[in-house]
Amino acid sequence: INVVRGEMSIVGARPIRRHFADQLAAHVPFYDIRFAQKPGLTGWAQIKHSYSSTFAEQIEKFYYDYYYIRNYSIWLDLHIIILTFGEIIRLKGT
Repeated sequence: INVVRGEMSIVGARPIRRHFADQLAAHVPFYDIRFAQKPGLTGWAQIKHSYSSTFAEQIEKFYYDYYYIRNYSIWLDLHIIILTFGEIIRLKGT
């Protein structure tokens, strides 16, 4: 529903709660660039990194989001979508 409304895209950095984003922005240069695009249902960080449970892992995951933002293209989006379907089929995200 959020994609149809235009609030999210299919591919992009996953949404993060503002409280955590503010904490990360205080420690990571350029963290706010993560919000330059709409959040996505899936993204490069979700494909390349596991679930982040620590502050250090959140920072590491940001660098994957940063890579995506810097290298955005329709081809990268298609690649991420294909990899996401592979993750779903293998039930890797559970």
